[in-house]
Amino acid sequence: MLKANWRTWLAFAHDVVACGIAWFAAFWLRFNLEIPQLYVGIALTALAWVIPTYVVAFWTCGLYRGLWRFASVPDLKRIISAVTVAAIASAALLFMVQIFVPRSVLIVSPILLLVMMGGSRLAYRMWRERSLDAFSSTQREPLAIEIGRAHV
Repeated sequence: MLKANWRTWLAFAHDVVACGIAWFAAFWLRFNLEIPQLYVGIALTALAWVIPTYVVAFWTCGLYRGLWRFASVPDLKRIISAVTVAAIASAALLFMVQIFVPRSVLIVSPILLLVMMGGSRLAYRMWRERSLDAFSSTQREPLAIEIGRAHV
């Protein structure tokens, strides 16, 4: 397994929590902002299968190799592939263990998760770049470059 620092574990914990939030938000949206008691139990039971499926996909697709400050299009592609694979695998797994959740939840949950994971990485990168610009702007000096003949 990958040797990880505290930032990697923090990113991993963020993604696991985001997975749970997206799952319940999908149920919440499906039932017009009020989840019936019967479906709360189904959501919790299914989540016990969904979270490990997403975790395996996240680690397998290499989401935690880089730092968020360098988040880029290849990172977004990895997020999309990990969430897509996990969504398909978790839907199949839930079907096999006969936990029936609304189809709309199986579609909306990964979309919400993509927004949460991609958005948080983008927000972190923007914050990081802005804080670095603020730090370095006071230390900038004008630079003049003279273009001329080379001395031989």
